[in-house]
Amino acid sequence: MPAIIFVVLMMLGGHVQLPTWGGLIVRYFFFAQGLVYGLLNLQILAKHQDRIRQLLADKASDLKWFRHFVYAPLIIAGLWFAFRHLPEFEGLLQLICLGVCLYFVSAALRQREVYPEKILKVVDELIDRPKNSTTAQRLTKQQIELLKDRVELIIGQQKPYLDPTLNLQTLADSVGINTHELSLVLNQGFGMNFYAYVNNLRAEEAVKLLESRRYGRGDMEAIAIRSGFNSRTTFYASIKKLKGKTPVSLLK
Repeated sequence: MPAIIFVVLMMLGGHVQLPTWGGLIVRYFFFAQGLVYGLLNLQILAKHQDRIRQLLADKASDLKWFRHFVYAPLIIAGLWFAFRHLPEFEGLLQLICLGVCLYFVSAALRQREVYPEKILKVVDELIDRPKNSTTAQRLTKQQIELLKDRVELIIGQQKPYLDPTLNLQTLADSVGINTHELSLVLNQGFGMNFYAYVNNLRAEEAVKLLESRRYGRGDMEAIAIRSGFNSRTTFYASIKKLKGKTPVSLLK
């Protein structure tokens, strides 16, 4: 409603004379409204972050990339409010606001959450590929079997695949080996690359949730999130590959 009133007043131009108090309301209402909404958004994001951590046990989900979109207008509005009566700073203020916009946009675009699943899969598969054969020469079949058991132990105890941000480096650090050695263990020990292995574990977790009958047909997104998937397409494709049926068919 305030936005509609503002547009109407702009269209009427000088045909409407507002009282002094009305002009003050029109001038500062939007600033105050934006400030209040921005603070409320930050409060909502903080609560949502707590829910994500409880749901996924993911300490890395700090939602920084999302908060950037709230911080940017708040900072720009604060700069405008502080320097609006100083015409000598007008050009500098515009440059500062432009810089703030570019910084927060670039910071947001650097987050994995904004990229399509296919791009992330290509990146992970490139990392997952051994660069040379020296690793294969270092690890014997017995060592691969021992490391395979260690991977299974960590997977069973910690369930790192429930973290949607899990990557090859993180899992390798948990096992205590480098990424190339882990890639070799997954390929030779489990017959899968990292991406296929993790999605298979997530699919098995999702099947358990579907079979528990605690979820209805409309809760597929909740099942996907609790299983560690960050893509609906990957969720459906992994279930279909594991069971030969869609999640809805399994639920029936």
